[in-house]
Amino acid sequence: MEIACDLAVGRLLGTHDTPFETFVEADDPDDPDSGTHYKEEFQKEYDKYYDEEYARVAKLMKFDYCQEDGVAASPEDTNT
Repeated sequence: MEIACDLAVGRLLGTHDTPFETFVEADDPDDPDSGTHYKEEFQKEYDKYYDEEYARVAKLMKFDYCQEDGVAASPEDTNT
């Protein structure tokens, strides 16, 4: 999942050619340690990229979270 996350962030950065900070905002502006979340205008785009990258990585790894043992029987069995 971390690989898919990193790839999705990379696609956001490449598509918009702006720094990562452009896409996120503080969970609590008054608490710098509160963490961040994607701004509303970028969340759906990130989700789309993440889903595409997760499916691509899962297919390459022949992994399928829907299978009981997590292993896809064949690349065609991997959910995309």
